[in-house]
Amino acid sequence: MSRQIAAFALLFPVFLVLPHDSRAEEAWTTRSVEGLRWPDSEIVTFSLEQGTRVLVVYRAENVVRVQSDDEFGWVPEDSISTEKPRVAEDAPSGLPTSDLPTVDFQPPADTK
Repeated sequence: MSRQIAAFALLFPVFLVLPHDSRAEEAWTTRSVEGLRWPDSEIVTFSLEQGTRVLVVYRAENVVRVQSDDEFGWVPEDSISTEKPRVAEDAPSGLPTSDLPTVDFQPPADTK
């Protein structure tokens, strides 16, 4: 009996940090948006740039509770999409390929 209590005491904190809703869906922001502490508050908990990946943990009327890294907040429902944003394959960090400079790199001659 004491082993069962000890095992429970050791494992209980794990249940506190696990997500309560295992059905959280992956989404991305469609514009820059601020996450609010409560749906009807003005307290900003975080700011997200367009294209930021979030997890939707709860949906309510016109607002969605999302998780970004270790922060949670409410954002307007129309500010997220479950469709992953498209990024040009050759462009680092989502920069348009037309803005990338072209470089003709020649390695230095071997001096041996």
